[in-house]
Amino acid sequence: MEITSENLDEEFVNTIRIDESLGDDEKLFGLSINNRTGLINGLTPKYMEARTKRMFFSQLEDFTGYPRTQAKSNDIGEYLNDFIIGFRNIYSKEANLVKAFSDNGFRNNNRNVLLQIKSESQLEEIITDLQNESQRLLGIFRGNLSGILQQACGHKTVEECNALAEASMIYRIGKDTLERYQNLLLHLYGTTVQDGWDETKAQLKHHGDRMAKIRNQYRSREAVMCRLYIYLRDGMNKNWSNTKLVQDQMRRLRKQVTAGSSVGKVTPRKNPVYCCKHCNSSLHSIGKETCPFEDHPAAVARMKARQAIRLLADPNFDPHTFQITTDSLSDDDSFSDDETDTSNGTSDGETSDGNQE
Repeated sequence: MEITSENLDEEFVNTIRIDESLGDDEKLFGLSINNRTGLINGLTPKYMEARTKRMFFSQLEDFTGYPRTQAKSNDIGEYLNDFIIGFRNIYSKEANLVKAFSDNGFRNNNRNVLLQIKSESQLEEIITDLQNESQRLLGIFRGNLSGILQQACGHKTVEECNALAEASMIYRIGKDTLERYQNLLLHLYGTTVQDGWDETKAQLKHHGDRMAKIRNQYRSREAVMCRLYIYLRDGMNKNWSNTKLVQDQMRRLRKQVTAGSSVGKVTPRKNPVYCCKHCNSSLHSIGKETCPFEDHPAAVARMKARQAIRLLADPNFDPHTFQITTDSLSDDDSFSDDETDTSNGTSDGETSDGNQE
């Protein structure tokens, strides 16, 4: 069917809608990623020819693969320079749709950026670089879509095609993917600040492994890009937490507690296993001021921390529907031999008036 100004405008007006498939890891906007033809037809203007639809869809950028570095290079600027040069003049007046961008490296291991982050400083550098380059990347992405529209609908001006490209479902999916990918990186950096690098490493591996699995699970690039969008969509909606992550975290906490009890009779102030010297646990970051039990005497705080750990380790515990408060924990618990008697409510190494011995 011929592409006219009127039907193209009408098609794009209806593309701004809510993704009603939230929570379904096989669908986006009501379309199954396992039906390649249905996916392409559903996310591209219906008045485009089949070949043009495929070209338009193929421009969906692999934003979760940024920054794309060589095997032994972490220089994002070097890659971005090559990336931009590769796109330069693709859609010049002399070009045709056959020269449209084609990405055949979407399964490459170098695209699994999360699994390549080895330090807090590297994570911070990637976040900064993406923040600086995100608008440029989106501009290139929009230009690629606009170029196809210019050739498919020659009577449109460049400005009109840019506007139509930016209103398309393909652009929206790409933009949302980039923004949610940046949100995940910021979440990981926040985890580093609050819980330490070891916890961040575990989450990097968790998310990296799952995104790597997605790249190898689906046959078509279109399905991979859409499944990555879905993963980030649902992950951000759950604040990047799920049952397995919570169970793994509780397993690490239990190991820490076990390691602490095997040290022998040492005072909590000298025990390096614990983050908090007040509640004698690693449930939160260092310092009594961040302890959820700071209003309780030290001995009671330690008792409640143990109760919290047992509660979180319960396989029937749902972290999405329950929030721990000091009121949700009882004051009835037994104490181990290496903890302070509750009669004076003081911690080891302190007198009843709160002074150090």
